[in-house]
Amino acid sequence: MSKIRTTLAALTATTAVGTGMFAGAAQAQAVTNPCSGSGTSVACAMKYAKSIDSSAKFGANNTATHYLQATLRQLNYPASTNTAFTKNTLAWLYRYQYEHALSSTGTVNPATIAALRGGKGQQRSLASASPAFRAYIAKLLTSSTSVSTASAKAAKAVAYARAHLGAPYHYGSTGPSSFDCSGLTQAAWKAAGVSIPRTAAAQWSGLKKVSKSALKPGDIVVFYSASHVGIYIGNGEVIHAPHTGTVVQTAAMSSMPVLGFVSVA
Repeated sequence: MSKIRTTLAALTATTAVGTGMFAGAAQAQAVTNPCSGSGTSVACAMKYAKSIDSSAKFGANNTATHYLQATLRQLNYPASTNTAFTKNTLAWLYRYQYEHALSSTGTVNPATIAALRGGKGQQRSLASASPAFRAYIAKLLTSSTSVSTASAKAAKAVAYARAHLGAPYHYGSTGPSSFDCSGLTQAAWKAAGVSIPRTAAAQWSGLKKVSKSALKPGDIVVFYSASHVGIYIGNGEVIHAPHTGTVVQTAAMSSMPVLGFVSVA
C-alpha cells in the first residue's frame, strides 16, 4: 500500500485534474484519462476517487458520477463511460461493494468512498453471493440497454456474461449459479431475448458463420473441434466457462485453438 501511495503522490504532482462539468468530449477525455497508456490500476482508481462524493447517486448526471465510473473501470468493474448514474453503474457499484466486503447498498456512502480512495483490495468473489443477489445484478445489467437493435441485444448478452464472472463451472449447467461453456453462451443470449442451440457443436453448426474481420462483441467464438465456446467481448477477449474446477472468466481468444466464429444477432 505504501508503494501505491508513493505512486499516487507522483501522479498527483504531475497531473492536474479538473472537477468542473465537462463542456464536451475533448474535455472529458482529458480529465478522465490522466493515466492513459498505463492500463487499469489501483493508483489511478485512488486518484479518480478523490473527486467522488455522495452526489453520485442513482438518477444523477454529474461530475461525481463520472469519477465514480472512471474509478470502477480502473478496478476492472466496466461501468458506463458517461456522467449518468444508470442501472449499469448501479450494478457495478453493487458488485464492487459486495466483493470488497462493504454493505451492498448501491449508494455512495462514506464507507464506499473510503474504500475507493484507500485502494481497498477485493476480499471475496461474487460467486459466493446468493443466487438472488447475482440474478439482481444480472437483471440490472441486461435491462440497462434497449433490445431494439441487434447490437443492443449483443450488449445485453455480453453484460449477462460479465455479471456472472466468477460463477463456477459445472458440466451440463445453464445457470444462473453455474455454467458449462455452451450453457453460458446460451444463457447470455437468452437474457437478450434470443434462443440459440444448447451445445457447442450445435451452436457451431446452427448459427451464422462470420469471418474474424467481421467479429463483434456478442458473437460466439468456437474453439478446438467445436467442443468449446466463449462469448466475444472485444479487444481479442472472450468470457468463457473453461472446465471443471474453474470459474467463468475472461481469456485472450488467442489462448486456445480457434475453429471459427458465429453470429447470433
